[in-house]
Amino acid sequence: MATYTTITTDEEKKLQSSAATAAPATANYGLSYDPTTSQAYNDALAALESTRKAMPTYTNSYADKQQSLYEQLTGREFSYNVSDDALYQQYRQQYTQQGKTAMMDTMGQAAALTGGYGSTYSQSVGQQQYGEYLQRLNEVVPELYSQAYQRWLDEGEAMLDDYNIINAEAQEEYDRYLDAVDAYWQEVDYLQGRVDDAYQQGLTADEMAYGRMQDNYEKLVELMTTTGYQPTDDELTAAGMTAGQRDAYLTWYAQQNAASSGGSGRRSTKSTKSTKTVAEDAVVSAGAGALAGASGGSDTGGDSTETQRNAWNGTYGETTEASDESWLQKLINGLFRS
Repeated sequence: MATYTTITTDEEKKLQSSAATAAPATANYGLSYDPTTSQAYNDALAALESTRKAMPTYTNSYADKQQSLYEQLTGREFSYNVSDDALYQQYRQQYTQQGKTAMMDTMGQAAALTGGYGSTYSQSVGQQQYGEYLQRLNEVVPELYSQAYQRWLDEGEAMLDDYNIINAEAQEEYDRYLDAVDAYWQEVDYLQGRVDDAYQQGLTADEMAYGRMQDNYEKLVELMTTTGYQPTDDELTAAGMTAGQRDAYLTWYAQQNAASSGGSGRRSTKSTKSTKTVAEDAVVSAGAGALAGASGGSDTGGDSTETQRNAWNGTYGETTEASDESWLQKLINGLFRS
């Protein structure tokens, strides 16, 4: 009966190091998630970047009017020049004309009283009448000043009203901008959430796929180091294992079994186990589930490759120790035939 040696923890660490060295460029150790491989992530990210570029901007379209009115309001000073008052000029013309008329009438009446001859008296009373009208004109000036000042105040109030209206319109414009900014950030937050969700979904799927790959890798390692199982290319791909890593594990298995069968003294304390029992342990250890069932022994030898592949698939069928010896011995002889 052929015997074998199971791999120990320290040996497995060394062997894994050797397997990794066999193909460092393609070794699959560690998780490296690239979200750009996800269409959902790329679409969400593109929408986010597009929205970020469209951030609202603010321009005060009332700035020029505000500045102009402000300068007018703050720069206003009241001044009054009676000569520049059009109303005063009207009053002056009116009172001057009336004064002259009154003076002429008074002088005529005075001349009639003195027999038609001019006299100092008539000139004096005529001049007095003219002066009275000029006095009336002067009395109008304070009223005209007050009216001018009131107009100045009214103009200021009107300008202030215009300024307040412009400010109100500018504030409404700014409030609309703030509303747009608020809506913008809400949209950015929403799209950022979509990016995060897409990233997390992709990461979770990648972690699950990586976990399955790691399980497959451990299952292959268990089978190869306990049974010499020859994995297919698809099985290597599913486990993330390179050909160099496979060869390293199989070389170790061949070396251990060659030493055991040659009586080198490296027989394990488990050497009395059959190959079937080891395969069962390997399948259970890899989490592949229980065996599909146990059947009666056969001395036909069986197909060792098919038997091992059933172990990979979790449908390992029981074989006799004789058949186990047969395929294992054939495998060892085949490995070392040259």
